[in-house]
Amino acid sequence: LHVKGGGDHFFKIDNSSGDISMEGEINRTAQGQADLLPLAYGYSFGIFGSGGTDNFSVDSNASGKAVISIPDIAMTDIIVVSAYDVTTPVILQYKVINKKLEIYGYDTSGNQVTTSLAFSVVVYRL
Repeated sequence: LHVKGGGDHFFKIDNSSGDISMEGEINRTAQGQADLLPLAYGYSFGIFGSGGTDNFSVDSNASGKAVISIPDIAMTDIIVVSAYDVTTPVILQYKVINKKLEIYGYDTSGNQVTTSLAFSVVVYRL
């Protein structure tokens, strides 16, 4: 099975193993100044570990706060943060301070949670 994108870029799925590989480069024609290819993306299970692209690190503890270091992160970047693997709803808030992304978790009453945060994050450069 071949899934063809623009030009000579396509994904290959090996029918026997299910492995997916890519040839070429993921890109698209820019629309004005927007180019929404991710700068960094990944996930964190709080104190239990994290993963994703190799260009960031997560400092997370059980205080309801996580600090993500991403080289060259800027206030103008588009940041998407989503909580997951929670038994009760958690509202996430973030801010960029000193080139670090700080993520805070709050319960539905507006109180900062005191547990480790589980979340995924994607940072796009405009």
